[in-house]
Amino acid sequence: MNRLFLLLTATATVAFTACSSKQPDTQPAPDSSQPPHTATTEAAITADDLLERLTAFAHDSMMGRESGTLGNYKATEYLAAEARRLGLEPAGEDGTYFQTIPLVERGVDAGSSVSVGGGELALWTDYAPVPPMAGFFLPISVGISGSLDGVQAIYGGRAGDPEAPLSPDDVAGKLLVLGAPRGQAGSPDAWNRYSSAAGIAIAMLEQFPPRVIEFMRTPHTVLAGDDAPGGPLTMLVTGEVAERLVGSPLESATVGALGATVEGTFRYEDKPSPHPARNVVAVHRGSDPTVRDQYVAIAAHTDHDGYARRAVDHDSLRAFHLDSIMNGADDDGSGSGVMLEVAEAFAGGGERPRRSILFVWHTAEEKGLLGADHFTRNPTVPRDSIVAHFNMDMVGRGSPGDVENGGPGYLQIIGSRRLSTELGDLVEQVNERNGFGFQFDYQYDAEGHPQMFYCRSDHYMYARFGIPIAFLSTGSHRDYHQVTDEAQYIDYEKMEDVSRFLEALARTIADLDHRVVVDKPKPDPYAPCRQ
Repeated sequence: MNRLFLLLTATATVAFTACSSKQPDTQPAPDSSQPPHTATTEAAITADDLLERLTAFAHDSMMGRESGTLGNYKATEYLAAEARRLGLEPAGEDGTYFQTIPLVERGVDAGSSVSVGGGELALWTDYAPVPPMAGFFLPISVGISGSLDGVQAIYGGRAGDPEAPLSPDDVAGKLLVLGAPRGQAGSPDAWNRYSSAAGIAIAMLEQFPPRVIEFMRTPHTVLAGDDAPGGPLTMLVTGEVAERLVGSPLESATVGALGATVEGTFRYEDKPSPHPARNVVAVHRGSDPTVRDQYVAIAAHTDHDGYARRAVDHDSLRAFHLDSIMNGADDDGSGSGVMLEVAEAFAGGGERPRRSILFVWHTAEEKGLLGADHFTRNPTVPRDSIVAHFNMDMVGRGSPGDVENGGPGYLQIIGSRRLSTELGDLVEQVNERNGFGFQFDYQYDAEGHPQMFYCRSDHYMYARFGIPIAFLSTGSHRDYHQVTDEAQYIDYEKMEDVSRFLEALARTIADLDHRVVVDKPKPDPYAPCRQ
């Protein structure tokens, strides 16, 4: 599950407030020196099959599956080979199982140069460019292009001050210098009047801890050509630099006073990811010619976080070996493995559903839902042919040791009634009618819930276009985004139950005599997600 929201929320806080009822028995740890072996699974959904799949997919040889790296490339090769073995139709680009995602690493050009009064400022010491995802601590759109060369500074008071007297015309084309906010950064409306500025400099660089500055200076993965959001070039500066820009201490400066003229600017540069980033897309074709070109989509994400910054002795966490590979067995090896198991159940014989089943293994979820973003903007099947979407992210745990009120029937359901009352009802009916015995936890689906799970995994990229979704998860746990998220800590009987439930749910939707009814307002697909 994407943790960018939590990381950035924590950053903002630092900046501005200066199915078993017991923990499952562990499985033997896989031999990290050997690559995954050829699958020998069967059509029936079983815990043994899931163990085999996940041991392969979350193997050390996959190197943590970070999107854009060799590890994730190998993981998508494995999934495509399995889809081919199962007889699924390729539904990617050019008759393949793959859809390539145009990922780039975007960072500040080391050759950037900014000077004030003839003195060059030191990048990351005197000033720190704010990356475009600045909404995590500033309610403002931040630009990645433009220039500060020849731009004159103007003092605007404290950041976020709702009574600041400067108008959009006052700041247009200028470098707006702001003092550190008192408490919160202010509302979006308080910042929108600054959108006409060429740049913004906020005097609070000293208040940010080194780890936050390191985050800001680390290149971030984005979709190539994605220059939104636009806005002023924005940077944090030290108090001393702010005084040089304004020409006096900020405490005695007059709002609206003009200051120094800046020479130079900072720029961003994009570099291609080291290896192709790819979604894997396959179809189990439906039986009814009248609706076989409609799809029930099932999805999970293939990527995780690659390597930890430093090796960790598992003895201090839960195991007894040194490790630096973030295997992501639950996040989201579990969802990817369940997808393969469900795909084999559909493909392994028996009556085909009326509608087709679309399997999409997304990449770059951990980078900001980028694989799902790209797929839903550039779908390889008509977007309006997708009648419903089921996303899984972390479906391999859920014991009492993992989550409060956990157990064999614990399952979180998010978003199932956000667009379609009928879909939410069908989720409940399939569970009851088939005797699965899941006790659904809907607490994280609440509007405004601070964890924002509705916005933090790939299903939202479908929901924003009005496609009814349901998100399935067994919840977070102590191994979330740790090197200890490994295959031996997964509850495979629980994964089997989730697989059977998902197969029955997808088949029910696929066999309906009508499309799932959308009876709720559709969101603006290009507006920020609202929990």
